[in-house]
Amino acid sequence: MTTVFVYGTLIFSEVVFALLGKNFNTQDAVLEGFRRYKIFDDSVPRKYPAICESSNDKVAGKVLFDVDEESLKVLDFFEGKEYKRKKFPVLLDGREISVFTYVWDLKYRENLKLIWSPQEFKEKYLNEYISEITSEVLD
Repeated sequence: MTTVFVYGTLIFSEVVFALLGKNFNTQDAVLEGFRRYKIFDDSVPRKYPAICESSNDKVAGKVLFDVDEESLKVLDFFEGKEYKRKKFPVLLDGREISVFTYVWDLKYRENLKLIWSPQEFKEKYLNEYISEITSEVLD
């Protein structure tokens, strides 16, 4: 079983359930030394963020515990070619643990702009996004 730090759209349990059909035990965590960005492709913003290393910044998210191999493969597919799954330390209840998370591959850096707000996503896109990813995963 694997432990994964998730952020952006995946911090919402509805999205994780829509993707994986499972509820995981989760806990709030912080990944230090990273910053959240919006992604733009051909001037069209995507509805989920990317994170890149950035000193003195941090990204809030959640840790998913006991992620099985099948679920990890779905997350790998969902994150797409621009993301790389890597191991990083996160702060969880004041202690540091090593987890996997998906970081933006810097060769695609020109597509990154602005800071992303999870609240902005939830207010504007959550319902549409769940419907969109559910149909993609089920196809």
